[in-house]
Amino acid sequence: GYVGEPVSFADEDEAEVYARKTYASFGQLGDADWGLMTRITFRRNGAGRLVLAYDPAIAETFVGQPIPDLDLWPVWDRITQPTLLLRGVDSDLLLEETAQQMTERGPKASLVTFPGCGHAPSLMEARQIKTVVDWLERPA
Repeated sequence: GYVGEPVSFADEDEAEVYARKTYASFGQLGDADWGLMTRITFRRNGAGRLVLAYDPAIAETFVGQPIPDLDLWPVWDRITQPTLLLRGVDSDLLLEETAQQMTERGPKASLVTFPGCGHAPSLMEARQIKTVVDWLERPA
């Protein structure tokens, strides 16, 4: 619901309040993490205001029409490289059943689920970072 929402802030404090509310599902981040999230999510525009660092027009594709259901399983099934799948327990985009299927077909992904976060784990928490590092450093 927030994608494409035109927002603008005078300073980082205002932008951080917005980020903490809007991206709360990213997990339990500390103050320093929220500061970093704010700095990478916003940029100064020509008027010196903080605006989103992506083009909010990205959402125009979805206005007034249903998002078509795409069958991406044929693409997934062609992947042959080892794959790590990260999922937030509270994800409203990647269903638990779909994630489980992703471990059973295609590259048979290694699934790690993180409690206390939604669709996109922030990869800013120590446990999340360790999970990725350990997977990358695992024996072949």
